[in-house]
Amino acid sequence: EVVDAWSRLQRSVPPQRSQELIFAGFDRDFAGDEMLTLRYRFHIMRNDEHQTFPAAFRFNRNPDLVVERTYVPTMSHVVTVPASFVQPDGTLVVEVGNLFEGVMYPNGQVAGQLNWDPDDFEILYRVSSFEANFARAMLVNLTKLAFLAMLGIACGTFLNFPVACLAAFTVFVAGSMGPFLARSLEYYGPVPLHMVDWTNIGMAIGWITQTAIKLIALITVFLLESFGEIRPTQRLVDGRLVAWADVMQSFLRIGVLWSGLVLLVGWGVMRRRQLAIYSGQGG
Repeated sequence: EVVDAWSRLQRSVPPQRSQELIFAGFDRDFAGDEMLTLRYRFHIMRNDEHQTFPAAFRFNRNPDLVVERTYVPTMSHVVTVPASFVQPDGTLVVEVGNLFEGVMYPNGQVAGQLNWDPDDFEILYRVSSFEANFARAMLVNLTKLAFLAMLGIACGTFLNFPVACLAAFTVFVAGSMGPFLARSLEYYGPVPLHMVDWTNIGMAIGWITQTAIKLIALITVFLLESFGEIRPTQRLVDGRLVAWADVMQSFLRIGVLWSGLVLLVGWGVMRRRQLAIYSGQGG
């Protein structure tokens, strides 16, 4: 709780105040006309999307490098920054100023604090072309489709065609929901065992049901969370890099390991199947 409170404090700017952030690790080999993109999404007051609020950005503590903007709460905005702003040590200092005057409450407190979520204040820069990024994203999707095809074929060795297709679609949906399911399980669960009143049949049945649901969800997350963690399409839509490391990870984990295990299961089932041979002579 102390760490969370400290983190929120670092991401909050009171009215008529400023907060300084330092971005490090930039490459000094940017092209002369290269541009950086500062993306931000602020929250303030009631987050009314029909209002606008003023803010300012000062770079490298230089009073001549100040950009003022108006923003709509909860909506993403961008400011383009020349790559020449990056300092020789590979850092870029960004000072966020909350120009809103605030609202005075009867108790003497001033409302109007600007804040943002951990992933909503970042600097983006180009590291690859769209075509190459698109090709890598399609390779990851192709690996996922190959696994689903292998799963359907393996299920078809002991199930009929509709059930095999349904199994493949179920795994696809469960795998896509894996990350969201894992996050939800942090807040879902039955009451502790020592608090269960076993003389209360309704409470006992509810505890058993919730425990079974959480157990099934945990198994699903353990087996299929990796399938949903790699989401190249969303990265492509957001303009994010799909790195070769992601391609290799999906190929080794999903294309080789998972598909190989499913292949072994299907091969093992087929070895033990007794196939009927039709002679072509009817009676």
